[in-house]
Amino acid sequence: MDIKTTMLISGLKVLPKNQISWIFGKLASTKLPPMVNEFVINKFASLYNINLSEAQYSVDYYESLNDFFTRKLKKEARPIVESENKLASPADSKISQFGKIEKNKLIQIKGKEYILESFLKDKEYAKKFYNGYYVTMYLSPQDYHRVHTPLDIEVDGYKYIKGKLFPVNAISVENINELFSINERVVFKLKNEQINEFALVMVGATNVGSISLSFDDLKTNKLIQKDIDKTYNKKPYLKKGEELGIFHMGSTVIMLFQKDSIKFEKLFINKKMKMGEEVATIN
Repeated sequence: MDIKTTMLISGLKVLPKNQISWIFGKLASTKLPPMVNEFVINKFASLYNINLSEAQYSVDYYESLNDFFTRKLKKEARPIVESENKLASPADSKISQFGKIEKNKLIQIKGKEYILESFLKDKEYAKKFYNGYYVTMYLSPQDYHRVHTPLDIEVDGYKYIKGKLFPVNAISVENINELFSINERVVFKLKNEQINEFALVMVGATNVGSISLSFDDLKTNKLIQKDIDKTYNKKPYLKKGEELGIFHMGSTVIMLFQKDSIKFEKLFINKKMKMGEEVATIN
């Protein structure tokens, strides 16, 4: 690292990132006078080149910046790939990494790896994905921030893992070892008839007000938080394209698949994806 990057990473390590993110989340959720709120949202949308015509409602409908940030879109704005053997992208994003898991090692970025057991914080569950496949998807502030199901799924359960809230931008990914195993995250344990078990992980980051679930009452990034490992007796069933969870600011989605279950045919690094587009094909 050069001196500037070294100082930046050192500063990030000592900053109270979780507390700052909690405060930012509270501020972003503050209801402002309508004219002020509309001005803030329009400035935010202009800064990040957000397509307002896709939003379900006009700007004056939203009561806070977070309310706008977690906006729903018009149904026709994100068509879902229809073929049963095609996995739909769960989110608007950019493809950061994808490929084969080498036994239990995934690539964070060229020259940096991280380990399944640490990432999932579960040795036995991690073994299910040895020599399988993964795809890492980065959500920028420009992106739609609701996360959807890539296939028809049954939710076995989820695991909330408390952690830090480092940024997940290029500088952090390049310079912080095991970043995705350090940050706060929610691991969804999913099943599909065609590919059996797979996982979708929502990874938190600096200034993520919280991660919330669309079918349960979990909401993360509280000042006092503990790990949660929940298994459902009556398992939620969600159709392909239904909503799974919400980022209350930008972050990362990582999907894990078992050996020989899927193949990537149309992906490349830095490809921009829209929720619902084809991300992989079932073997």
